[in-house]
Amino acid sequence: MSRALALFASIGLLVVPVAARAQRERHAPILLQLPVTARTMAMGGLTAGSRDVEAVFGNPALVGGSSAFSLSLGRYASGASTGHAATTMSIGSIGLGFGVALLDAPQVVAQSPMRSDVLTDEGRIAAAGLAASVAASLNWKGLRWGASARYLDARTGMTHSASPAFDVGVAKDLMNGFLSAGVVLQHLGRALPGTGEGRALPTRIALGASGGGYGVSKWFDVGASANVAVREDGALFPAVGGEWALVPLEGIAFALRGGVRRPELRAQRALTGGVGVQFDRLSLDYGWEDMRGKGGAHRVTFRLR
Repeated sequence: MSRALALFASIGLLVVPVAARAQRERHAPILLQLPVTARTMAMGGLTAGSRDVEAVFGNPALVGGSSAFSLSLGRYASGASTGHAATTMSIGSIGLGFGVALLDAPQVVAQSPMRSDVLTDEGRIAAAGLAASVAASLNWKGLRWGASARYLDARTGMTHSASPAFDVGVAKDLMNGFLSAGVVLQHLGRALPGTGEGRALPTRIALGASGGGYGVSKWFDVGASANVAVREDGALFPAVGGEWALVPLEGIAFALRGGVRRPELRAQRALTGGVGVQFDRLSLDYGWEDMRGKGGAHRVTFRLR
């Protein structure tokens, strides 16, 4: 437990001096740089150590630990909306995951690829993005190994770009399964086809650890998430998050979450938060992230385990 706390604290110290720095956007599509689920959003946004449905678009080594399905809907101040659906399962020792993510974000000025101002500035020029992912994992030599393949599609007005991308990861459960830790190479592949700057995929290596449901008293559990991602241009993106859950009865929990990060997109700010409720195998989560301009972003996730 002390080693896990040291990891979370170390990454937290990295976040503090860099959280407020804005980034020049040189990578696309932005859909790959948005949080996946409401819980992910609430706890800082990155998913290198997260299990099951988050792993379909995070670390593929962690898919398939259990059967699960999730559906997420998000909304931004500009009127842009996101959708995400994912499912995971196990067949013998092999874990499988399938997911699709969508972004509908009309632009003020037509530009391809779209930039993160579509999340804060209301526009009328049609723009959308799609990412469809297939992931698989297996145990080998005491570790969990995984890979995923992804189809990316970006449309702005009459402009259309499509490209494949790949992730490769390794992970291990720690502390009797309370904590999962992993390393993943994300968004490997060629730049989106087309002319102009900012079409390179946001290729990065990420290290993360995540855990939940650790009992600290009869009625309370805690959880935490810590991640550090290093993009191919050397940019560093740390993120930490925490969770405090009231458990009045077995199978019922009410959670309060918060996180801080270094934003990857210019439109994002450092703080995140959210709440969640769980009844046996069903859970409903709400996530919020601070954004520049008028208001933040909101996401709701329904999950069935």
